[in-house]
Amino acid sequence: MAGIVLVALLGVSGTSLAVHAPFLEGRWDASRAATDLATRLQGIDGVRSADAVYDPVGLPEPTLTVDVAFSGSSPAGSWGRASAVVRSAAAGQDLTGTTTTAAFRQSGSGSRVEVEPLLFSSGVVTREITGWRALRTAFGDRISLHLGRASGYTDGTGRRTREYHVRTAADMRAIAVAWPATAPAVDASLPTSWSAPGLQLSAMPSSAVMHAVSALADVLPLAPVAAGSGSDLTQTGTFVAVLGNVRGFQVSIVALRHGAPAPARPDAQLVAGTRVALASGAAQVDWVTSSGVPSIIAGECGSYQLGGRTVATSFSTNAVDDRFAETLTAAGLDLPAGVRGGVCT
Repeated sequence: MAGIVLVALLGVSGTSLAVHAPFLEGRWDASRAATDLATRLQGIDGVRSADAVYDPVGLPEPTLTVDVAFSGSSPAGSWGRASAVVRSAAAGQDLTGTTTTAAFRQSGSGSRVEVEPLLFSSGVVTREITGWRALRTAFGDRISLHLGRASGYTDGTGRRTREYHVRTAADMRAIAVAWPATAPAVDASLPTSWSAPGLQLSAMPSSAVMHAVSALADVLPLAPVAAGSGSDLTQTGTFVAVLGNVRGFQVSIVALRHGAPAPARPDAQLVAGTRVALASGAAQVDWVTSSGVPSIIAGECGSYQLGGRTVATSFSTNAVDDRFAETLTAAGLDLPAGVRGGVCT
């Protein structure tokens, strides 16, 4: 009987080893692959540091976290090579069943670059870093780049995009003044967004847009990035921002008190900002206050292309906007021909 029990116990032990041996082998292979990956990344020209951390008990499955820091003098091609190395390792047999996340970064005195390399081919990463370097050469260390999922999405569902960010109004004014007649070329298949004082745009700015930003900055302070969101409780005053519009661009003049929309009436500053906005070619001027968003429309509402078809727009009168336009006129703004209070629908 004792022999039977001993055989049974040995059978259970053998079964247990047979079950767990592949797991132990896989964990060893993945850990070794992470070490090899970090070593390969550290050997790339311009890489200041590289870590690849394997966690066998990550949830819901093992994880590999890759973090690469580049120096300011790193060649653009090094970013592409590092991307290819990470993508190849993540798809390799040793890391099968492992969730891999990766981030590339570079910090300067006034800018930061962040890239999620697993979302893009090595060629795309190289071209985007080359494009950002061109902006840096033209405007100094003022423009940050985020290449990856759209900001604000923490669950990985945001669309892939390139996001440019400018920190200060002084930097934005310097960029707007020096903006070239032809905007730097970028891959049209990848959406672009700008988040900067005085500029909220989902495209690469045209010279007309940047001219408007520069001209408006002479009469009104540029709106902080989070104007009206309540996230910056120090902002009080009247600010201006240029936004996209199907007919070119539009201008929002924002009255804030402690970061939130405030009550306001037309004054000399508002009139000056409105006059400059219209003279710069704005299709619409909005005045954002706690009492609403009155606006004036420049020219005909016209039509635009949407999904391969032409969508006609109509002009409808809005009493509140009409009173706003009349108030502006009384405050000293002579509205040009074809400009009046109203709403395009």
